[in-house]
Amino acid sequence: MIIQCKKADLSTVLQEMISVIPSSSLVPILNCFLFTVETDRITIAASDLEIGLTSQIECQSEETLKIAITSQIAYRYCKKYG
Repeated sequence: MIIQCKKADLSTVLQEMISVIPSSSLVPILNCFLFTVETDRITIAASDLEIGLTSQIECQSEETLKIAITSQIAYRYCKKYG
């Protein structure tokens, strides 16, 4: 699967949403961003059960996908390579 989006858009969204992710949580899924990929956009969601953020960016994808990725891994990767 190939997903194409603008690096700057993804970096900006992740930088804003990382503040919602708790530093440690008893519920491991709360340490993740939820990526919902559609053919023309990516919806990214994050929550700490009190505050939730959702944002969308434009993309190009041949398939749809829904995946949770550890927020620190996604953020560091985007910061390093974005």
